[in-house]
Amino acid sequence: EAFFEVQHNPGKPFTVRSGEQEVTVLGTRFNVSAYSNELPITTLVQGSVRVSRGGQTKVLVPGQQSTVGAPGIGIKNVEVEPSIAWKEGLFLFRSASIETVTAQLRRWYDVEVEFRGKPKEHFNATIKRTESLARVLEVLEGSGYVNFTVDGKKLIVQP
Repeated sequence: EAFFEVQHNPGKPFTVRSGEQEVTVLGTRFNVSAYSNELPITTLVQGSVRVSRGGQTKVLVPGQQSTVGAPGIGIKNVEVEPSIAWKEGLFLFRSASIETVTAQLRRWYDVEVEFRGKPKEHFNATIKRTESLARVLEVLEGSGYVNFTVDGKKLIVQP
């Protein structure tokens, strides 16, 4: 995952390639998330970028996020802060699904995640990434929506 601040220079285009996507900078601030087991995501904070895959191209405006996968490039409007909170050392969950929450925990704490049912509720929390996994799980369990069990490097999730 990387955050970019790039000044537009028509004579020297700046391009980021991640997986099957190509992001061409048109003068901007943006975040690219391209983990090997997840679809590549580009979140635009300021300016504009052009996202391409194969013959398909989309231009993002601030507050939009693209996901590149089958069948192509999907675009949605988002709150950008959760996508760039990692730069400030934070987990920032705003109406986040349990899949979104556990994906970040899996990457940050290097744990496997096993679901034994999934809560349908969404999570709102701001937590420092310097907190221990136990403390983060305690905060999330405080919602009353989910219970966690840690078994070695496995995080077990239950509603």
